[in-house]
Order: sequence, then C-alpha cells, then structure tokens
Amino acid sequence: MSEIAKQIQNSSFTNKNLEKMIMTLQTQLRSVSGKKVYGYLPKEIKETVDKIFSEMAKTPQIKAMYEKWCELERAKYKTYTQKEKDVPPLERNKVFQPVRNMIIRTVMQMKFPTVDMKIELPEPIEFDLNIPLQIDKAAINEIISDSVESSPLSKLYIKWSDSYKEAHKLILNRDPQNDDYKKAEKLLLSESNNVLALYDLGNLYSMEKSGLKDDEKSFEFYEKALQGFIQIESKAMKIKPYLQYQIGMMYFKGLGTSIDNQKAAEYFEKSAELGNQYAKRLLALEYISGKNFEQNIEKGISLLTECANNDDVFSCYKLGQLYLNGEIVMQDLDKAEKYLFSAEDNEFTRYALGKLYLQKEKYNIQKAISYFEKSADKNMWASYQLGRLYLFGTEDIQKDKEKAMKYLNLSAEQGNEYAQNILDNQEKFENEMLASTILSLFVNLSRCIEDDYHHKFQSGRKMIDSKLRRMIQEKNQALGMKEDLSQQQY
Repeated sequence: MSEIAKQIQNSSFTNKNLEKMIMTLQTQLRSVSGKKVYGYLPKEIKETVDKIFSEMAKTPQIKAMYEKWCELERAKYKTYTQKEKDVPPLERNKVFQPVRNMIIRTVMQMKFPTVDMKIELPEPIEFDLNIPLQIDKAAINEIISDSVESSPLSKLYIKWSDSYKEAHKLILNRDPQNDDYKKAEKLLLSESNNVLALYDLGNLYSMEKSGLKDDEKSFEFYEKALQGFIQIESKAMKIKPYLQYQIGMMYFKGLGTSIDNQKAAEYFEKSAELGNQYAKRLLALEYISGKNFEQNIEKGISLLTECANNDDVFSCYKLGQLYLNGEIVMQDLDKAEKYLFSAEDNEFTRYALGKLYLQKEKYNIQKAISYFEKSADKNMWASYQLGRLYLFGTEDIQKDKEKAMKYLNLSAEQGNEYAQNILDNQEKFENEMLASTILSLFVNLSRCIEDDYHHKFQSGRKMIDSKLRRMIQEKNQALGMKEDLSQQQY
C-alpha cells in the first residue's frame, strides 16, 4: 500500500477529461457564494465533483490501492461472519465521502505557478532620485531674481541672465532643432564668468545628442563651475543652501572632479541644516539605501517623513511605498495609504495604490482594478497586474481571457518581459497548473485510502487476536482446563 502511494507521489497524470472537469468545477465554484462544502452546493456542482471522483477512481494506481483496502475489509468481515462482503465502488463508498470536500478544496486553491511564485519585480522607472540641477537653478532664480552674488576673489558670478535662460531652454528642449545646441553653446560661451553657464557648458559637451560631445571640454567646464560654486558659497548668504546642494551633487556625480561621497554628504548635510528640501530628500534616500552613504535607516526615515510632512510629493510617494512594501520598515498600510494619497497623482502612485488594495488588510479588488486601469497606459506593471488578474481570476473577479490578453499584450508592448513570458508560454503554464492540481488530487486521495487502510489493519489485528484468545479459552474450558490467570497480560 505504501509503495503504491509513493509511486503516485512521483508520477504525472495526463487525463484530458479530468482536466476539463476540473476547469468546469473551478468556474462553477466561483459562481456561487456561501459555504464551499459539498452538502451546501447546488446539484450541478455536486455532479461535477462526483464525476471527478469517478474518473480518479478508474486510475490503475488508485484501483490497486482500493483493491487492497477491499481485501482487508472482506477479511475482517469474514473473520466474524464467515461470509463474503460486497464492497461498493470507491466513489460510492461512504467511508470516503470526505474525498468530495477534498476535491473542492484542491480545485479552489488551484492557481497558476507564476501567481504563487514571489517574483522580484523591478521597480517602475520613477523620478530621477538625483534631482536635476535645473530645478535648483529655478529655486535660485526665485531668491536672487536678477541680482548677482560674486566672489571678491574672482570675476566669477551667478546670474540668471537672459542669454543664460535662452541657452538653458534650448538645451532642455525635448524636440531640439539642428542648430539649437550650437546656438546654446554660443550663448553660454558669451557668459564665460557666469558659473551657471560654465556648468551648462559641461553638461552640453557631455551630451551625445548635442553633436558637440567632448569629454575633455566637459570635464574642464564642470571643474571651473565647481570651483566657482565653492568660491561663491563661502561668501553667499541667501543662496548658500542651494549652492551647497549643487556642490554636493557635483561631488556625488563626479562632475569636474572624482566622485567623493564623503564631501558630497558634508555639503548635503550643510544644505539640509539650512532647510533645503532637495538635500534632505536625497540624504534620506541615501541613508535608507546605504548605497553611497553609510546606512542609517532611522535617520533616513526621519528625514523623509519631515520632507513628506512639508508637502514634498515625491517624499510622500517614497514613504508610502516603503510602508507598503514593509521590507525596510515594518509594513503599515494605513501610513502607506495616507502618504500615497498625499503624493502626486500619477501612474506610479496609482500603481502603488492598486497594489495596496490587493493586500489582505486593505483588500478591495474593485479599487485595485480601478487604480491599475487608470495607470495601465503609462505603467507596464499596472497593465501586467490587470492581465494576471483577468487571466487567473480571483474569488471576486471572473476570469476574462479577452481582457487578460489585452492587458498582457499592452504590458509586453511597453517592454515588460514577464508579460511577454506569459504570452509565450500561456499553454505551458495552464498545463503546469492543471498537472499540479491533478497530482495534488491523486496524492490526497491515495493518502485517504492509505490512512484508512493502516487504521483498519491495526484495529483488525487487535480484534483477530482477541477472537483467537476467546476461541482458545472456549476450547480449554471444554477440555476441563483452567486458565492460568497469572499468565494473562494487560
């Protein structure tokens, strides 16, 4: 008996009729509410369960196990009655009535292998964590307007001049014309003592698309810009925190100098102490990740929370994401929800909220689908999630292959290799799912038969031994022999 059970565990079963019945039962079970127990289910679902049981009972290994069970049952019956016992087919045997609920439970738990696996999905492409330097130039412009802060030690100065603004705009143009970069170069070179122009020249000569790429020139102008920022920062007042952030970023990225994370951290800390939100946020993210600065999660979370509470929408997003994932800090879905609602309303935030409403504590499948749908056109992970939900279905969502293919194809077109993998291997995944479910059914059924067999075997031996003792006692008494009570064992 045990040997057959082991064979079943190591076997694979191919049965197209059984596969069809299992898929039918899965659909039927999703269509009913209330207890998913055999006795409470509608007649048509019971019939499907019965058909599955009957089909399984025809399998040679199960037939062999049941025949051994029947042999034991007949032997036990004959011991007492000296008569043969008729044993019903397995599927009609009341002893194995619980098998029907086992079938229901197994089919309800049926899922694609890819759903059960925890896939480490790459994070969506978010905002540049190293905040673009032009943001700080805009901030500088708000403070200094057209005033000039220069160092008495040099002719270098910072000014958001008309020429600089025009050149800067040309560089940032997403759809530049042929001569835009050359025009920007000419305008910037005309302001050779403006540190902002020097910095942008370093940037211009580093860009492949400008047609002016020259690494030596790029380093040279970045180096001059860094020296200018350092000189002016020492005497600056109003724009000091912004210059400190700019200097820190140049050390951080290795612009005009070698990368020096220690110096970068020092300047970011100074800038943060003077209230620069960008510096606080960057420090927070670096302390949390520990990638470039020494990790200090507690300090990082504190700084990020401070930024979020000061209405920095990106900090709200990152903090919400951290509380949602629960890897760096303890998962707190209430805080995750709070900060994500305060973040910018874009495809990344909507995707995160969609994931949040798939969590058990906050489970709301309709909200999750709504947020995924709102971000699917721009976020390949949102379209991927929708594809999986409709392909695999849930207790609340009927499977919809047409919608599943729509969203999986969209996700694949957006560059999602996981979606493409499902599309390429869909039939294989379905076969794996069914094969896994069928094997589970046969293993569970074999255990039911095996366990009952061993239980009956042990109890049968005790009863046969008891009957044999009685027969010996009766024979001894007939011969006038007294039983030696001292030999009895209890």
